[in-house]
Amino acid sequence: MHVPKYMKNFKCIGGACEDNCCIGWDVDIDKATFLKYQKVTHPLMQQELKRYVKVNPDVYSDSINYAFAVLTPEKRCSFLNADRLCIIQKHLGESYLSNVCDSFPKITNKIDGGIERSATPSCPEVMRLLAESADAMAIETLKDPMATPIVSFNIRQRDKRFRGTLISNLLEVRDACLNRFKSEDTPLETQLLNLGAFIVRIVALEKNNTLNLLEDEIDKLDIELSRYHELEDDFLKFSEMLITHLQHVGADDSVRYATLSERAKKGDVTIGYEHFKSFNQSEPHILRNLIKNHIFKNLFPFSEGENAEEALWLLLSRYAMIKRQLIGLAGFHNELTTEIVIEYLQVFSKVIEHHKHFEARTVETLKSQKIHSKKLMDIIL
Repeated sequence: MHVPKYMKNFKCIGGACEDNCCIGWDVDIDKATFLKYQKVTHPLMQQELKRYVKVNPDVYSDSINYAFAVLTPEKRCSFLNADRLCIIQKHLGESYLSNVCDSFPKITNKIDGGIERSATPSCPEVMRLLAESADAMAIETLKDPMATPIVSFNIRQRDKRFRGTLISNLLEVRDACLNRFKSEDTPLETQLLNLGAFIVRIVALEKNNTLNLLEDEIDKLDIELSRYHELEDDFLKFSEMLITHLQHVGADDSVRYATLSERAKKGDVTIGYEHFKSFNQSEPHILRNLIKNHIFKNLFPFSEGENAEEALWLLLSRYAMIKRQLIGLAGFHNELTTEIVIEYLQVFSKVIEHHKHFEARTVETLKSQKIHSKKLMDIIL
């Protein structure tokens, strides 16, 4: 099993978590667990399970969301007690947790039968671990992988469906993307430019049926940069447009995100930009680890959008929103500390990674504005 180094240190901190995963999200229950609940004889839990567990009329997978736990008006799971601990686990044991509850925040993928495990930074503890050290995303091999109830992606690269496509070289391409972020000395935005240029080139290879030239592109780790942008009106307008679109489709359901967004909106962008640049120079690994984790766990550029280029658009759009709001927060506080950055990145991740319309709306917006990859990189980076 292959895992980033930070996974070895991950442990749920339960009720001490400042942004509990049982608050603000749907709580899905798989069919096997639902049927198990029907046989519970514990006096209290038998009654509570019948009252608060309902069959899902919009089920898409029996192993994930056959049923759901009713949320309170405050969007808390009904099985969360005053200490923010799960009463199902407390009274019945961990084996009675649903597949989703048992898995979160861990993400498991299988490629050619090999297991990879990582985690989402929407969990505060995961985000802290990603920020803790420069080598948090060093990939390590562990023996005896534990069984997992949910596998996000299970792919055979040589499946005949993938012939002639980049997916037939999934690991090679994904690792080449990660290698763009290997150097600690190269500025993050230069690395993002290198990543963007690489994706544009390999998408062209796929379109031209010349994937036999892929190895040459993988070896090209540097591009010529004609200039380095300072903060410009185009970036501010573009990033603010994305943030506005996000808020209009339900992101402000998160009180924490709404609060941080409001502070970012009030912050002085000129002062904030200087703090943002300074922070990235002193703590370059934090945003870099966030992006590398996204590439690893999402099998970038294959799991978002209709193709690899759209996956690039979505990654860069995320970065644009993060950059703009961190600049705003830095201007609001007149500083940008590790604590501010970790809190924002976790809250943003919780909103964006579970947002039902982010992908489609973002791609739709870019296409309507006729913003292609090179223009996108020019605006953001």
